[in-house]
Amino acid sequence: MRSLVLAALIALTGPGGAAMAMSARMTTEALVETSSLIIVGTYERTATADDGRTYGIITATDVLAGEAPEQIRLAIPQPGQPINSSMALHDVGQSGLWFLKRLKSGAYSANHPQRFLASDRAGALIQEVEALVGQ
Repeated sequence: MRSLVLAALIALTGPGGAAMAMSARMTTEALVETSSLIIVGTYERTATADDGRTYGIITATDVLAGEAPEQIRLAIPQPGQPINSSMALHDVGQSGLWFLKRLKSGAYSANHPQRFLASDRAGALIQEVEALVGQ
């Protein structure tokens, strides 16, 4: 029984040892089709908006698809609220390729593990996305 539990824990952790949610793999085409905005950018900081909600602020360095506002508000778990294993969590300073979905509030969501890919691993995928969107 102990080895079964250990095997399950290993299967649910990523290369860095952080727990990861189990999500169905999306094709690049599906990511592009379901994204309102595709950018290369950096999660700069968090900020509290007039509505009292805390958002992550992403600055785009390159827009591959969609219209990017100057500052992109990323929906994040709110301080003091519980988080669950299906939430994608991002850190200030992360740079890379973002496949964002626009929410009714005007903020954007990166709610699937494949909706963000770090810069050091994104080169080939950026080229694939550019080919798909006709850039």
